[in-house]
Amino acid sequence: MKVVQDLDLHDEDFIVENNKVRTRKVVKSYKLDFAVGKDIVTTNNPVDYDKQERRQLTVMDGMGKIHIDIKMVKTIGPRQMLLKLPPDAPKNLELIETQLWDGTSVWVDKGSPWVMGNGLKAGQRYIFDLIGFFG
Repeated sequence: MKVVQDLDLHDEDFIVENNKVRTRKVVKSYKLDFAVGKDIVTTNNPVDYDKQERRQLTVMDGMGKIHIDIKMVKTIGPRQMLLKLPPDAPKNLELIETQLWDGTSVWVDKGSPWVMGNGLKAGQRYIFDLIGFFG
């Protein structure tokens, strides 16, 4: 039987503090870009348009949350791109989606960088999170 030594542990995954092993928790955040113009979707307050916290993906240990806070300028049809993940962001491992308070829906197809919307209404503010596994 082998006893694990601190030399056996990968520095990027583990920390040894006071002779105790802890897993290293790395949290990464990515800003989503608007996929369409301000004439279709924007933010509720114009000063928030460039703020990452209004639309971002946060990932820790493969579990991720896409937080979105947007306001629709135009009503959209059944399959409209709204936002795009940056190229360096991890991809979702399966479809993630939610139905919003008014019966509309938002989703990200497996492995896609696009946040899609269906039927979102002009003049409405939508604040929601999409939760999924990323890798």
